[in-house]
Amino acid sequence: MEKLTLQQLINQTGEALVQAGASSYYQKVFKTLTKQLLLYSHEQGTDSFSMDFGLQFLEDHYPMSSRLCRQ
Repeated sequence: MEKLTLQQLINQTGEALVQAGASSYYQKVFKTLTKQLLLYSHEQGTDSFSMDFGLQFLEDHYPMSSRLCRQ
């Protein structure tokens, strides 16, 4: 399986939202969150995504995430 960059994953997910008929509100939320995620990835010096990376992003930006993941 080909390993995609974070930007490629974001692009494909955005396209899937459009194809699935997601509302413009959810598409805008997605774009806002992915901009934050891309900035974070640049700060961390990576262009790939992993579960650990995603969880660390959530913890750094939304401190409540660690409580949610433990449940």
